[in-house]
Amino acid sequence: MKRPFKTLRAAAALAAGILLALAVSSPASAAPMYFETNDLGEDLCTYYETAGEAEWPTFTVEPVVVITGKAATTVLSDRNCLHVIPYERHIEFVAYADDRPVSEHREALENSRSSFEYSFSLESTWEEPIDYLTVAICRTVPSDVPYDDCTEPVYVYPGPVTTG
Repeated sequence: MKRPFKTLRAAAALAAGILLALAVSSPASAAPMYFETNDLGEDLCTYYETAGEAEWPTFTVEPVVVITGKAATTVLSDRNCLHVIPYERHIEFVAYADDRPVSEHREALENSRSSFEYSFSLESTWEEPIDYLTVAICRTVPSDVPYDDCTEPVYVYPGPVTTG
């Protein structure tokens, strides 16, 4: 009668060891994917730029992509500037699932010299995971104007899976 109890105890210890190893080990994740884009203001001196990383989870419990990056506006001093005030701009992030936009986020850019970091998540409004995202710098126009002037979008796709 004692033998089944020992076997059960050994199996329980083995299961606990496996669960502990899984809990302590780092989860696998897709390698963060780098992006960057830039734009030049209408005065030919105001330079807008952003660079960052997008990270997809390996196992899609929630269809989400984590975005981190830096943005800056620089006034170039090595050229003649036009006497116009550049349009306000923003960084536009759009996530896609099955080639359909499912989430969007904007970060405002200053027209004067500035620099800042950003961090946020894009979550799919659908059940499908996010396949890719686009990043562009766009002119900010009033909401009643059907005009969207953006740089050529940068396409960002999930990276290879890494563990560790």
